[in-house]
Amino acid sequence: FGDCSSLIYISLPDSVTSIGERAFAECSCLTGIRLPNSVTSIEGSTFSDCSSLTDITFNGDAPEIQENAFEEVTATAYYPGGNETWTSDVMQNYGGTITWKPFCKEHAWGEWTVTTEPTCTEKGEEIRTCTVCKVTETREVDALNHKWDDGVITTEPTEDAEIEKPRSKRSLPSVWPGFYCDGPYDPRLEEFINQVYKYSKIRYDISTMEMLGLKL
Repeated sequence: FGDCSSLIYISLPDSVTSIGERAFAECSCLTGIRLPNSVTSIEGSTFSDCSSLTDITFNGDAPEIQENAFEEVTATAYYPGGNETWTSDVMQNYGGTITWKPFCKEHAWGEWTVTTEPTCTEKGEEIRTCTVCKVTETREVDALNHKWDDGVITTEPTEDAEIEKPRSKRSLPSVWPGFYCDGPYDPRLEEFINQVYKYSKIRYDISTMEMLGLKL
């Protein structure tokens, strides 16, 4: 398959045990390789000058890799985390620039660690790390919410203390100049005023409105 410009991805079958010299060299469009756990050796310059190659995945024990097997290749190589055959002696550049990262088929998570403490009103955050491949996972921690006590009296009431809240004066419409309401506002009062003025053109006084049961 050397110099095959139409080759984009390689997933070798489990029957392959060895990849020969320059088997996939100069495959300029090749972006990814999956190597089964049956592969035990990779010859020299096997993937040299594969300029688009970025991902290499090993699924078994570390094979014997010859010098310059990945010449002029810049890629990330993934190997099974926790497999003791993958040592620093194996994880070399082989003529290129290879970044080695472990992967897990099933993560072995460590304990959750709080990174941001929650407050009564704000959520927090905690993180855990896979002990094999070192990938991390985060999650939110619920806000604590307020926990109120029974309260304490800060000002003792007196016998003549005002119970009602202060009420503001509200001016009446212009058809009743000079009058105002010092009680809770009743929208019926304004409607009554408008209707009386509209139909009778009579300016009733305060006593007339009180007779009609309207509160000022």
